[in-house]
Amino acid sequence: MRSKLMDICTTADNLAMGLSKNGLQHRRYKMYTSMERALEILRSSNMYFSTGRNWNDLQDRELMSRGRQYGGCYSWSTVENIAMWMLYGAECGKNGAMLDFPKSIMAELVSSAYIEVGSFENGTFVTKAKLLEGQDFHIKLIDVIYSQFSKKGDRVMLTLGDEHVIVPAECLNHADIFHKYYAWAYERECRLIIHVNEGVMADMEFPPVARIRLSENAVRMMKDNLYRSPIFDGSCDVGKPSKLFNLVEWKL
Repeated sequence: MRSKLMDICTTADNLAMGLSKNGLQHRRYKMYTSMERALEILRSSNMYFSTGRNWNDLQDRELMSRGRQYGGCYSWSTVENIAMWMLYGAECGKNGAMLDFPKSIMAELVSSAYIEVGSFENGTFVTKAKLLEGQDFHIKLIDVIYSQFSKKGDRVMLTLGDEHVIVPAECLNHADIFHKYYAWAYERECRLIIHVNEGVMADMEFPPVARIRLSENAVRMMKDNLYRSPIFDGSCDVGKPSKLFNLVEWKL
């Protein structure tokens, strides 16, 4: 059962633990992306995660840079979101795809025994190191929380789904808490975070990308839950039509 926001905001440690517990409880996880990227994930059976250095939220980018970590972003909303299609669906949704997968796949990713880290060179992923769970890294899921600070900055309104609480600002002082401005609250984001242990890869530049191999069963389930944007105009006819197809007219 998911923890209520007001029950986990007592301290920064409790908030971090509660958000991590909640991250594992969602029934579905939606990944909005381009059709090309979605098909590459399914073709290669690989999920990729970045350091966040190019993410569009500047505050979020700064928080990600606090540690040696990689992240992947997903929406736990139970319904499709027009704004998510427009922002992340490639060409404002015209070449968009969504992978809507169950928590069994997320549980598989979190329990990965190893990851590969490296970079893309001429469109091909080049492995720089293979890391082992526990010895070299650990993975967790954590809900992102949305914040709106008081004018003095000593109090903050936190939002998670439909819940809102006002608490002392120090509740956010924890390395495992990721908070974004309230303007992003519609995303209902859950984040997979790969923490690389101290001392690992100390003799090399920190690679910008990590990847995790998907099982055949996971790829099969993801293929069955691939959706095209409501205004998809590509030549590809794979996947299911968006549930918003013919219900929305976008004047873009």
